[in-house]
Amino acid sequence: MQRLQFYVGHWNEAGGMRDDPEKPFSDIAGSETCRWSAGGYAVVCEERTEGPGGGWDGVYILSYDAAGGQYHVYGTEKPGNNIHAVGRLDGDRWIWITDPAPDGSRVRYTFAPAGTGARTMAVEVGEGESWFGIVNIKYTASN
Repeated sequence: MQRLQFYVGHWNEAGGMRDDPEKPFSDIAGSETCRWSAGGYAVVCEERTEGPGGGWDGVYILSYDAAGGQYHVYGTEKPGNNIHAVGRLDGDRWIWITDPAPDGSRVRYTFAPAGTGARTMAVEVGEGESWFGIVNIKYTASN
């Protein structure tokens, strides 16, 4: 559970997003607050990001299933998108992969440390070995 401390804090966001790999990234910015909850057995994150199409608002619950030996995230985003992903650590990077969509595609979220008080997130969509980036964000700690 303590490995989830990586997410805890108040974060400012800056980055880019796109919906087509042939298009350039458009600027996005926002903030996220993550805190321990459920007596230290979960991390709850609330995020608000502004950008193309109005951006998004989301709430996410990150936890560790000791019986199954896996990390999970459950989230809901405006306008009603729900996600579930299973996560793992690869060195110092977190990799989360969502359950398959009806078309078989998945979303992969990769978080990595980016120096003191910072982390990055790359979001890719795909299936099998074919992935393309749709979001890149740098999170910087704010107090």
